This record gives sequence, C-alpha cells and structure tokens, in this order.
Amino acid sequence: MSDTARRVLGVIVGFGVGLPLFGVIVGEVGLSLLKKGERDAKANWHLVPVVVAGRDLAPGSKLTTGELSYRVMPREMLTSSVVMPESAEHVLNQPLTVPVRDGDPLQWSFFLTGVPPREGIEGVEIANGCTDAARRSRRFAPSHESLDAEIRGRLAGSR
Repeated sequence: MSDTARRVLGVIVGFGVGLPLFGVIVGEVGLSLLKKGERDAKANWHLVPVVVAGRDLAPGSKLTTGELSYRVMPREMLTSSVVMPESAEHVLNQPLTVPVRDGDPLQWSFFLTGVPPREGIEGVEIANGCTDAARRSRRFAPSHESLDAEIRGRLAGSR
C-alpha cells in the first residue's frame, strides 16, 4: 500500500469515526443546554391547581363531580377566564356550550352564564346588563331572537 493510499484511508477512517463522535458530543451539549434553559424558566413559575375535564365532554353535558379533575399550571400562563378549584361548585350541573377534551382547563366561557361569579353580584346579572347595554347601543343590529333564553338555547344546541 502506498503512502498516499494510507493517508486517504486514514482521512476516511478519521471522518468515519470522528464525525459521528462529534455529532454525539454536540447533541449532548445541546440537550444539556436545552434542559438547563427549561429548568431556569420553570424556576420562576408558581404552579397553581386549575379545574380540568376528567374525560371528553360533549356540548350540552352537565358537569358532575366525577367529570372534574385538577391539574397544576403556571399562574403566569392563566387568565381570569380559567375556572379555579375554589369556584368549581359554580360549574357543577351547568351545561357546556362547547366540546371539551380530557385534561383541558375549564373556562367560564364554556358555560351558558359565561361569567365567573363575583362577590356581591351574580354572573347572570352581569350578562343581562351587557345584553341590555348592547340593545340600547346604536351599533347593535337586532336579531329575530328577542329573548336571552332563546339565544342561550340556540347556543347550547340540541340536547
């Protein structure tokens, strides 16, 4: 075997061994940096429990305690539209207006009342006040549905 052939063979073997080894090292370094970034991001999260669906639910389904579950989520990623455990009793026996998948956080907009209860005022009173204000507005285009019950019934779908 000539000297040139040995050099070419050495380069081929070097690339054949070195390139995969380099890939493994770069992959491990990248993965460790990714995991470190994930840990750093999660270190500042404040996890809080939220109410989630315990199974897939269809529109019109009325929630029972057996269909509710809890899961922790970062408080920084939640809004006031998510149902918290201390308000869970307000969604019991309420019909859903949308389908909900197993594990999805429940939101107040998934229910006919659509508003979380507030201290000193009921969610229905808020919804009725909004409806009345919309009817008085000049930009409101009236529909053939004159009653809130008709609109809510249509939104709930056939049961």
